[in-house]
Amino acid sequence: MCLFLVIACCFDYRTRKIPNGLILCCLITGMIYRLCIEGYAGLLAYLASTLMIIAMFYFFFWIGAMGAGDVKILGVCAGFFPWDKVLCFVFFALLIAAIFALGKMCLERNMKERLHYLGEYLWDVFRCGRWKVYFAGERECTATGICMAGPVFCSALLYMGGVY
Repeated sequence: MCLFLVIACCFDYRTRKIPNGLILCCLITGMIYRLCIEGYAGLLAYLASTLMIIAMFYFFFWIGAMGAGDVKILGVCAGFFPWDKVLCFVFFALLIAAIFALGKMCLERNMKERLHYLGEYLWDVFRCGRWKVYFAGERECTATGICMAGPVFCSALLYMGGVY
């Protein structure tokens, strides 16, 4: 998994896309790993974890707050972890992503504008009663947001290091 995440980081930070072939390789490796370690129950647990995480984060993809590759890499990597550690893995990945995002906003000196945009977006959703694309009009011209491959990799390293 770590090898796939290092490669995913290279693609994600360079091109802002994670190739589906790489995600598929990680998926197959995870399924084989869990099958060898735990048998068919492990394979089913891998698939359940992966599908649960992808389903949980599909909404964020749908509104444009996360890329499809980010959701898929988070899901296929979550399957590598024991069932009781999946949510910890996701929590730490999102916490690290939030720290990266805060750092990026500080470096770009646009925290006030980003938070103002978030507030306007949430107010508009509340007022209209329907969701819309988060970065409507901005997505094409600038690289907004952060790449999730790095935070996913860091969260996996924290697990392997015994932090959770």
